[in-house]
Amino acid sequence: MNKIFLITVAIGIIATVNPASAVTKCVRLSAVTSCTASPTTYKNRAYWNATCGGVRVQGVAVCSSTASTTIGSSSTSPSVSSTTSSNKYCKCKMVSPAVSRWIVPGTCTDSMCIAPSSMTAAQCAEYCGLMCASAIAGMYGNGGVNENTTTFRSAMFSNLSD
Repeated sequence: MNKIFLITVAIGIIATVNPASAVTKCVRLSAVTSCTASPTTYKNRAYWNATCGGVRVQGVAVCSSTASTTIGSSSTSPSVSSTTSSNKYCKCKMVSPAVSRWIVPGTCTDSMCIAPSSMTAAQCAEYCGLMCASAIAGMYGNGGVNENTTTFRSAMFSNLSD
């Protein structure tokens, strides 16, 4: 009888755990976590990889039609126009070890966010993959971790799901 009671209580506890909090507890990443990436390795791909605090982080990039002037601003889904030339604003999303929202890697007044207008849709996605890897690794402008890096990482590692 006690065994059945304990099993019932355990099932009740497991059923009430919020999946997002479980992910947050398992993935120990923050704005100050040291990340490394070799963006040149990921050139010509719309995905990116990095190692942050010993954890392999993988993500994807997309070209959106919506600009943002705030590094680290996020959305649940990026706007994509049927007019290819309008989709030039980079958005990054972590897909492993947890799933983030779509995050802006730059201010959209600089090359970290805006792909050159001469690029095709595929080239734009590849370019944005490179920018996402650069942003997570702290390779803004002259390089090195700075305020932009911690803002981007903080947004990337917040509000995770599985």
